[in-house]
Amino acid sequence: MGGIGKSTLARLVFNQLNQEFEYSCFISDVKLKPGITLEEVLNAMHHYGERMNYNELTWRHLTGRKVLVVLDDVAKYEHLQILGVLASQLSSKGHRYIVTSRDVALLAEEFVERVVKLCNGLPLSLEVVGKYLRENKGKEKIWEKSVDALHNCVNIPNFKERLWDILQFSYDRLSGEAKEIFLDCASFFVGSSWRLREAKVAWQLLYSNFTDDFWESLVNTSLVYDVKDDDSMKMHEQMQDLGTKLAMCSGDGGNCSRTWNEKILSKALGTFSTEHWSGGRKSSSERSSSYGRSNAGRNSRKQKISVSHQLPECIEAVIALRLEEPMPITMEDISNMRVLRYLDSSKDLTPIPGKRIPPGVVLLRWRGQMASIADMFDPDEMNVLAVFHLEAPSLHEVPDSFGRLHQLPRTLGQLSKLQKLEICGTEVDELPTTMSNLYNLQQLGIMKNEKLRSLPNFWDLSLPGNPSCLLQLRHLLITECDQLDMLHTSLGHLQALRRLGISRCRRVGGLPDSVEHLSQLEHLELIECEEICSLPDNFGNLTSLETLHISLCSLRSLPDSFSKLSNLTKLSLLKCPLTNLPKEFGNLTRLETLTLRDGHVSILPDSLSSLGNLKELEISNCPDLTNLPRSFGTITSLTKLTLSNCGVSILPKSFRKLLKLDELVILSCPLNGLPNDFQKLAALRFLTLIEVPWTSVPTCIKFLPSLHTLTVKLPELTEQCEWLGQGLSMIRSYNRFCIRNGEFHLIEEEP
Repeated sequence: MGGIGKSTLARLVFNQLNQEFEYSCFISDVKLKPGITLEEVLNAMHHYGERMNYNELTWRHLTGRKVLVVLDDVAKYEHLQILGVLASQLSSKGHRYIVTSRDVALLAEEFVERVVKLCNGLPLSLEVVGKYLRENKGKEKIWEKSVDALHNCVNIPNFKERLWDILQFSYDRLSGEAKEIFLDCASFFVGSSWRLREAKVAWQLLYSNFTDDFWESLVNTSLVYDVKDDDSMKMHEQMQDLGTKLAMCSGDGGNCSRTWNEKILSKALGTFSTEHWSGGRKSSSERSSSYGRSNAGRNSRKQKISVSHQLPECIEAVIALRLEEPMPITMEDISNMRVLRYLDSSKDLTPIPGKRIPPGVVLLRWRGQMASIADMFDPDEMNVLAVFHLEAPSLHEVPDSFGRLHQLPRTLGQLSKLQKLEICGTEVDELPTTMSNLYNLQQLGIMKNEKLRSLPNFWDLSLPGNPSCLLQLRHLLITECDQLDMLHTSLGHLQALRRLGISRCRRVGGLPDSVEHLSQLEHLELIECEEICSLPDNFGNLTSLETLHISLCSLRSLPDSFSKLSNLTKLSLLKCPLTNLPKEFGNLTRLETLTLRDGHVSILPDSLSSLGNLKELEISNCPDLTNLPRSFGTITSLTKLTLSNCGVSILPKSFRKLLKLDELVILSCPLNGLPNDFQKLAALRFLTLIEVPWTSVPTCIKFLPSLHTLTVKLPELTEQCEWLGQGLSMIRSYNRFCIRNGEFHLIEEEP
């Protein structure tokens, strides 16, 4: 904006500062100039405020001196390019440039030029710094301070240290809690199987102000990669190296690491190697206590003292522990980690009386051998444990001499903050009824518990007027529990349940009738449950259900109420002896994806044409299906259709009405031909015809206006098709070819 005093202010600042700089110049009305040359700058230069003769001045005079340059009323980017030239000529520090312009965007471009140079043009550095500056767009003071900070990094001689300092640029500008979250990610979560959702649960308890905005700020500055909540966390390798380096400078004096794993601990203990630690793979009790050799006694006998005795200060600073064989960590060491938050253990530990997991642990995964949970922690004290994964090793991996986990304590129900619980691979035959007291539990996984016979009563009425229930449970997964033969009727009381998965539970005979009360259920999976022959009669009352996947069950029919699933968008029925679909199937008006595979469906209901939102339909390995409904073409929303190994021999005349059909795949079907008006499929781009009993390629295909890719394999091809042009002579040899964008391509047979 003009007339607001930019030039006046610039002149005032120049007059006040020019005595502090040995050389200075003020170039006004820059907008009137096509560009600015070095000669013009030299000609306008003053020495301590006194005008100089250009002939007396050379760039040699300015090298190593403090210089002030003002460009007033800049109008285009070419005017600013002189600053880049000056920066290259005046290699020393202490210079200042002042620019005024009516276009703020021009000033941003100049900053970008300087930032690119200071970041050495390295892509990751530019991405990290650039995203930070973008988040502070329009805040010129922040931009200028950022450039100054980068100037300090440039002078670091070691390249890797210089790179880390540049990357640390964004880290230094995070809030205290955001810094902690970044260090958690870099030194503990990244490279592990923990998911972002689980980390967020922990951060909500650890950092009172945590919101998703904290994570977004890390993503927006490229400190971490953007992933979904159900995915593992990821970041650039250099960012992880930086975070690990920072994490190793914790504790008093910055000499301890907040995270311990095998690599970090080996550095802390000096020359210890995994070979020294393992001691030849002795028994579990010996492995848990031997720590290796000391620097002074390589040839001496191995000592059996805990790491706590060697690194007492450091062990108290440990926040995250990833414990693996053969790390020389004992239960005594763990109990001394007073600020421990995260514990991920796959190591066999021998219980020590009175030595337990610190009460501040928020995330706990135990994958080692364990005879009793009570020996490891006191549920009364674990008042912040939010995520607990208990993953016992496979039975064949557990030595006979080691006690196996046969029972979970009733005190498990006292973990009041627990939000996610996974129980995997134990020998328990029942779960404690007190689990119904886990009021905050949102996810429960029961997996590979081969002796589990029953589930607890999720709705405990033992106390009149004060029932206990998993009121917050949203996800329930039960898999590979071979002895489980029934689901408790209390399942229907899980009013908050949104996802239910039951897989490879071969004795489960069906869902209890009470599931009709799961009014919030959105996703249901039934996989390899061979005894499930039917669904409850009132299954259609699950009006919130969006996705249903049933595979390898003995399901022969769907209940009449099935058509009431008004919000169902995705349905997969795979390898079930299903013979038909309900007559009112077309009432599933929100259905977008339908997959029927490896079944015995012989007829599709006429109501199928009412599926006004159906976009993808796959019918595979259904040899009993010989016809499509006459009104099939009225499914005008259909964009992809796959017919594979079906008995369909004729496409209905209404097929031409599929004006949105983008992809059609016909594979191993006894199709007699294509409809005469097939070319009216104006949107069809991808057409695949494989193992179809035709002697020629139908001419109507060449008139498809949008066809992009045609893939054909016709074993009985005998007739010539002139419209195919150059590839015609080779079709007989290959029988399979592809035309993309009008160009002919052969497809060689797989060996």
